[in-house]
Amino acid sequence: MNELSGENLLLSDEDCDYVQDYLLQSGKWFSFEYIVFGNLAQSLPASVNLRLWEKMLTSFDEFRLLTYDDLFVNILYNFSASFLSQNDLASATYLTESLDLSKLDHYVLYVRHHVVFLKLLLKYRQDPKDLQNIDRFRNFLLGTQMVDETLFDKNIDALKALDVDIDVILSPERGV
Repeated sequence: MNELSGENLLLSDEDCDYVQDYLLQSGKWFSFEYIVFGNLAQSLPASVNLRLWEKMLTSFDEFRLLTYDDLFVNILYNFSASFLSQNDLASATYLTESLDLSKLDHYVLYVRHHVVFLKLLLKYRQDPKDLQNIDRFRNFLLGTQMVDETLFDKNIDALKALDVDIDVILSPERGV
């Protein structure tokens, strides 16, 4: 109901402590931990999210199955959306810069796509009048549309969710 009413409520301190205690335990993360983290990311304070993000990256580097790829990207999107909707550009920047793309294997193109999308979005949010970035963003999105319409739709949905004027990015005659 809170999501439908537009309210953005954080978990209570007690619930945050419970989630942190569970997710920060030593040991590997499995799909359940990624699902819990991904689903609760927008209900946790930024400081908790960043701490859990570090734990997740360590766990992801130490052990992962192919099924974790989509969960990882889901968390990346939820985090970025949360930070960008709060206009916390510093945390969003840290998030994208903390990823070591050289450690990714066969699914690297998919993850790189999402990271580049988030970096272009972040640059756009930092300076919506940067024409060079807008052109790069437009070309990136149109190239994505040619290759994978579903992925393009996912990118557009993410922009809409963050109240980004898609026409400004997709139109070659922006008048910004």
